[in-house]
Amino acid sequence: MYAPEFYTKWITDLNTALTDDGCFANFVPHPYHRGWRTQATGWSDAGIICPFVMFAKYGDTRLMEKYYDNMAHWLDWQIARSGGTGLVSAALYRDWLNIDADTPEEYLSSTYLAGMLKLLGRIAGILGRPEEKAKREATAEAFTRTINEKYFPNGELTVRTQTAALLALHFDLVEGTTAARTVDFLVKDICENRQLHLSTGFLGTPLLLPVLTKVGQIDLAYKLLMQTTYPGWLYPVTQGATTMWERWNSWSDAEGFGDVDMNSFNHYAYGAVGEWFFETICGINPGGDADEERAFRRFRLAPQFGTVLQQASARYDSINGRIESAWTRQADGSIEWQFSVPCNTTATVTLPAGTALAAGELPAEFTPGTHTLRIVNN
Repeated sequence: MYAPEFYTKWITDLNTALTDDGCFANFVPHPYHRGWRTQATGWSDAGIICPFVMFAKYGDTRLMEKYYDNMAHWLDWQIARSGGTGLVSAALYRDWLNIDADTPEEYLSSTYLAGMLKLLGRIAGILGRPEEKAKREATAEAFTRTINEKYFPNGELTVRTQTAALLALHFDLVEGTTAARTVDFLVKDICENRQLHLSTGFLGTPLLLPVLTKVGQIDLAYKLLMQTTYPGWLYPVTQGATTMWERWNSWSDAEGFGDVDMNSFNHYAYGAVGEWFFETICGINPGGDADEERAFRRFRLAPQFGTVLQQASARYDSINGRIESAWTRQADGSIEWQFSVPCNTTATVTLPAGTALAAGELPAEFTPGTHTLRIVNN
């Protein structure tokens, strides 16, 4: 959705309704007693993530500039609570509504703190603050080492939940054999321990398919997406869902309503999978941080076709024009992919591993217009 005005207003609210400690609250607007308005890992980190998304999608640096000090304070407040170690506990909701796989508060908060320090360093670079960038990145590296020492002794993840693995891989907190072992655990837990099901809650679920894609497990990502038994995205559909629910079993034909104390039938969290539809199934991704790439002036097209779907299409109304991407699997197994590049923009294309154009060389970039490619396995 094209909604910069709405998010500008809401991010302003977020920075107006700070806690008594000067941190981002757990949600805003906050109708409850001020004493209950506190910070929460993941939820409060929206104060850093959302202004960055405004930059990534619209090229707007104003919110990052205006509220940078509040972003820094939220992280510095946690660092002070940790005694400078980076091991902190501020995860009020933990991995909310996980499926019998609770991730410890300290692990959640500490990994998020390291990840947000990296993001704040990136934001500082975009804003032209090299010293601040270097400071935040150095702190992130130090805290990452601490996390590895405590939670990855001998290169093995000690917190055995899908969300724990996803956070480490998403924030690039592990590398080499440690990263490979973390991927192996994640895949085994999904496939064997959970019989091809997720166990993630509100913090882990948005990362699940993107991380599996990032580590080369695209077929597993598609299988999880298409799972029709509880818990998973299509299970509610089998129970009559036409909206995204707060719980995977907010209603079931066998048991009726879930916990009526908290049971929204139109909820955002698991709907985060929609981002994966655009960025992975159809491959529409924003560009980088450079001036010429911002706000989709130069963007990336990198679809992952998998083996499950026969066709897919998406269109995105970027601030620089409509981007369309649609592909169809042909009878001979090839993919016919058509995409459009708006005026005054360019696109770089990345094909899935193991595929190639049926004829010719892949151009370095695609100029405005509609393009059709035939893609085959090589």
